[in-house]
Amino acid sequence: MMDKAKKTWMEACAVWPVAKGSLAEVKKRCNRPGCKRCASGEQHVAWQYTNKMDGRSCSYHVPARAVDEIRQALENGRRLERMMMETAIAILDAHRKTRKSKKPS
Repeated sequence: MMDKAKKTWMEACAVWPVAKGSLAEVKKRCNRPGCKRCASGEQHVAWQYTNKMDGRSCSYHVPARAVDEIRQALENGRRLERMMMETAIAILDAHRKTRKSKKPS
């Protein structure tokens, strides 16, 4: 179990940056007088990061230059969550095996 834990720890350390939440492309009006894009109804593309903090949803504007980094952090966060779930399952499996081996014949 310790070898698996060390391997998982090393994999977790390699997964950085991490984030939890979602990234969405949204369309917004700029409210500038005379904006042809807004006047045509096309609107402007923007990116929004949303997460839950202390039970409350929080949304943040993401500059276009940070979209790829946020996207990677979210993917890394999903990988880390999966590793945590796999670790819990491995712990439970190990406990089941030791319980079965201790049963009297």
